[in-house]
This record gives sequence, structure tokens and C-alpha cells, in this order.
Amino acid sequence: MINTTNVADAITILVRDNDTFESIKNDFSAILADLITFKNNPNCTCRSKVFKFFTEEIQKDPTILNKYVKNPEEFSREIEKIVQQRNSNNYSGKVIKIENTEEAWKALTAQLVGKAFRTFSVIEKDGQLWVYLL
Repeated sequence: MINTTNVADAITILVRDNDTFESIKNDFSAILADLITFKNNPNCTCRSKVFKFFTEEIQKDPTILNKYVKNPEEFSREIEKIVQQRNSNNYSGKVIKIENTEEAWKALTAQLVGKAFRTFSVIEKDGQLWVYLL
């Protein structure tokens, strides 16, 4: 159920429930301070440390976090929802063709707010701008 691929999303979901969070804190006291900070601020600098810790724990014992999942069906739906949302926002590898106008460029930039890609390249071809999102 929880594996190295989804451990970051799983931990984020698990710490939302206060009872589960208390159990995790008690069982993994080695990372207690970072867990508390992460629960209070999911965008903290310790985020990667928490994910790395639990990834390593899962590598040692693949079922170590499964006992914290109270409702496996609901948990799976939440994980799938996060994955689908992430995929719908991932624009890497897409090519978007727009008219070569300032208005079209403004509309494209508005469309790309919140979307994930590393960089882009633009060429003019056939009177249009072809935007390659990488």
C-alpha cells in the first residue's frame, strides 16, 4: 500500500489525523522534532528530511507504515487523487501552438500558472509560436 513511490504523499495524508500523528511520533522518535515541524508547516525545510527518513524505513521494511492506514480504500483514493492532480499539472513534454501575438502570449502565461515544467523553448513556425515545455 505505502511504498517508496508514494511515501511522501502518504506521510502528508497520515499526519493530518491527530491520533495517527501521535502514533507515528511515538514509534519514530528519532525524527520527532522534524515530524512536529512538518505537521505544523508542510512546506518546512525539514520536509525532505522527513520524506528521506520514511523512504529509508520502507526500504528496510516495506509494510512499516501500513498499520497507520485506518481506511485502506479511502487512503488509496486520496493517493490516486494526488497523483492525478500532479499529472494534470505536469506540462513537461507538451507542445503548445499559439498565434504570434501579444494577446495569445498573455493568455498562454495565464494558462501556465501553477503548472509544472522546468523550462521552455519557443520557435516560430508557419506563422505561429510553438512553445515546447520541458
